[in-house]
Amino acid sequence: MINYDWCAKAFRLHLMLPFLGGLSFVATSFNEPKVRIIGHPLIVIDPGHGGHDHGARGSSSLEKEVNLNVALRLRDQILLQIPEARVMLTRESDAFLPLPERTAIANTHNADLFISLHCNSNRNGQVRGAETYIMGLHKSGQNLEVTAMENGNQEDIGLDQLSMEEIIIFNQLQDQNLAKSRELAMLFHDQFSAVHPGGSRTTRQAGFRVLWQAAMPSVLVEMGYINNPSDESFLISDEGKDKIAKSLTQSLQDYLILRSRELATASIQPDISSGWRQ
Repeated sequence: MINYDWCAKAFRLHLMLPFLGGLSFVATSFNEPKVRIIGHPLIVIDPGHGGHDHGARGSSSLEKEVNLNVALRLRDQILLQIPEARVMLTRESDAFLPLPERTAIANTHNADLFISLHCNSNRNGQVRGAETYIMGLHKSGQNLEVTAMENGNQEDIGLDQLSMEEIIIFNQLQDQNLAKSRELAMLFHDQFSAVHPGGSRTTRQAGFRVLWQAAMPSVLVEMGYINNPSDESFLISDEGKDKIAKSLTQSLQDYLILRSRELATASIQPDISSGWRQ
C-alpha cells in the first residue's frame, strides 16, 4: 500500500526546494579530471536486495553481493573524482531493507540524485548487456519481467492501483524530475555502450517501487545479466566491477558539467554561501 500521507509531505517539502536543474555548481573543464562544485551535493546509492533477499542468481554469484560490491567501489570513485560530493549508501552490509525505506532515506536527507544498482536475469540466460530504467507506469511486455523481479512480491505500479490524489502527486513529482532522470540514464547508457562487454541494451521507463516516491532525479541501473555466463564473469571480476564504478562516476561527472553549462548559459550567478541547494 502506498503511504499517501508520507508521499504528500515529501512532495510539499520538495516544492519548497529547487530541483537539480536550478542548483548551483560550476565545472572547471571537460578535460580536467575533477569537477569543482559549489556546496556538497548528496548522491544516494542503493545496492539492490540484501539479507534474505538474494535477488537474481548466477552460476556462482548472488545479485545482492555484486550490487553491494559495486556500490562501495562507486562511492570511492565519486569521492575521488568529485570530492565536493557527499555519498550515502542505503545499506553497507548484507542487510534487508524494504523498498519504500530505500527511497525514504534519499528523501529524508534531501538527496540530489538517487541511483539504484541491480543485476538482471532472464529465463534462457542468453541475453546480456546493461540496461537503465527511469520511473514510469509503462506495462509493455519487455518491462514486465524485470519490474516483477525487482519489485519482489510487490506488484509494479499501475494507474489502476492509484487514487486520483495519488496520481496527481505521482505526476507532479515525476514531471519535476523525469527529464533529468532520462538525461542521466542516457549518460549511463552511453558509458556502458563503450565499456561493457555486452554493451548497453536500452533506456526504458518502468514501474519500479524503489523509484516511485523519489523526490529527485533517479535511475535504476541493471549492470548486466547475472545468469549469462559472459556477463556474470564480467560482474564478479574486480576489473568488471571497477569498470562499472568508473563508468557510472564519469556519467555523474558529465551530468554535473551539463547542469553547470546550463546555469552559465542562463547567466545564473550562484550564491556560494548557500551551498548546494538555494
